[in-house]
Amino acid sequence: ATFYSQLQQAALMASILSHIPSIPKPQLTHNFHIDNSNSPFLHHSLPKSLDRSARPVHPAETYNPVEFAHYPLPASLGPIKPPPMESTPFMLVDDLVGLRYLAARLAAAREFAVDLEHNSYR
Repeated sequence: ATFYSQLQQAALMASILSHIPSIPKPQLTHNFHIDNSNSPFLHHSLPKSLDRSARPVHPAETYNPVEFAHYPLPASLGPIKPPPMESTPFMLVDDLVGLRYLAARLAAAREFAVDLEHNSYR
């Protein structure tokens, strides 16, 4: 048999073997107890000396919400419909001058939004 036909046979056997119910599942060979409680995740490959008291603290856990209570929230606004596309100015940034202009406009803005819905780099 050629190497290619051996690969085909191996792929066929792998697909057949995955559907045989008498073959034990690989996850049953591990001694991990599944913990679905609402507790911090501890990685099983870490040494036992790193228990809950010695685990690294995430920076978000050190924030106190009361510290930010004195900051005023902006007034609530209803939804604002954007203007039609025909009346929206458009500028293609394809050189250094355009990029500097865009950077200056963004630096002067109080806030701006970036739509990443169709971006594959989420």
